[in-house]
Amino acid sequence: MSSRAGPTGTGTSTGILEGLSEDLLLKIFGHVNVLDLRVAACVCQHWNSVIKPLDLGLLMVTVSGSNELALLSSSSSSSNTTRNTGSSSSAVIQRFAASPNHRKRKRFYHTRQAAGPTAYQWPTCLAVGPQKQLYLSQYKVQGVLEFRPCREGYQYRRTLASGRNLASPEGLVVAYNSLYVVSVQNATISRLSLKTGALLERAGPAQGMNDFWTLWGMTISPCQRYLLIAGHVSDEGDYRQPTDTPTGAILRLDIDPTNGSFQRNPQRHGTIMGYYAIPAPPSLALNRPSDPQYCRHGILHVSTFAPNASGGRRIQKFSLLKQQINNHEEELIRHWGWLQEADHFHPWGIAFSNKTDQVFLTSTNHASTSNVNGGQVLRLPTCGCHHLDLASNDTPPRAISCGNLTALVDGQHAVLNQPNYVLSID
Repeated sequence: MSSRAGPTGTGTSTGILEGLSEDLLLKIFGHVNVLDLRVAACVCQHWNSVIKPLDLGLLMVTVSGSNELALLSSSSSSSNTTRNTGSSSSAVIQRFAASPNHRKRKRFYHTRQAAGPTAYQWPTCLAVGPQKQLYLSQYKVQGVLEFRPCREGYQYRRTLASGRNLASPEGLVVAYNSLYVVSVQNATISRLSLKTGALLERAGPAQGMNDFWTLWGMTISPCQRYLLIAGHVSDEGDYRQPTDTPTGAILRLDIDPTNGSFQRNPQRHGTIMGYYAIPAPPSLALNRPSDPQYCRHGILHVSTFAPNASGGRRIQKFSLLKQQINNHEEELIRHWGWLQEADHFHPWGIAFSNKTDQVFLTSTNHASTSNVNGGQVLRLPTCGCHHLDLASNDTPPRAISCGNLTALVDGQHAVLNQPNYVLSID
């Protein structure tokens, strides 16, 4: 029997492990948690070769109705057991509180001014750091929590930043060793040190943006030169219902690609230029848009209320184009259409796999009168953008088919009370 060493083992024991047949290992691995499979892949070369083709993708979902985070397998074929709750699901691996632990929470509220009565226990947006650490914006904290990977999944590490300047946080981006944070209450975007959480700079609306904008989610462009924020003119209405008039827009905030700082206007004493709205075509009536995300094809996707009487939400697709208008270059939005299969599920959050074309959505029935809202986490095999003729200038917006939709969490076998944002952790 071979005694050659694997990645982490040596001698006869490793040879025994490598001697197990592929068929036997696949039967065993079919009952193993995704987190355990990731560890098992390091045992020896043979195990790694068997596990590598399997889908080991992870999703993190914010569950606003119960102030939780849920760690899911992106593959429904894995037999995963939910940790910390005792319940089971084909997808849910771990559920834990989206809050500081008790000891640190007590110290936090003792040393800082507590949130007012309108601050809810709402976990919102997610971002992943360079060491796979997880960042979460949370309303009650008025800031950002950091979680670190552990054997069970993730565990709380620290409150990175908090305060009224970050009140109602609804957008996170990690780039340039910085954390960019949206504050809905202040209509601002703050750049924080990823290491210390210290404020580096803060941006508001550009000159001429006179309305108060409700900012709802943020991403960074593939070229890493600007932030894109979904927003609409504030109406102080119910966020679960469309506004009477669609005032939504995609807002852009330029950043310096050399260091990640906000672009400044040399003609105005170096002040930050601020965010501004990108002109959109009439076909793209954005109504309370949220959660802008790029797919791997470079198409921007945004969740918004559909322009009809159903009151449901859909995922719109578009790209940003530069066009010559009146002898100068302007940026415009090109509307391609929407995700056809997702229309019946009123999706809110959206994420894309970093390794495949898979799309992940969260869906919540906000019309439910039940105290426990069994939301869904859905998967599509593709975003459908590879079928778009990006060179065409006259293709009208249309429903784009993305294949068969699968429920990773169906709202019955594992109850997620109002799932909101979702993040792919490949």
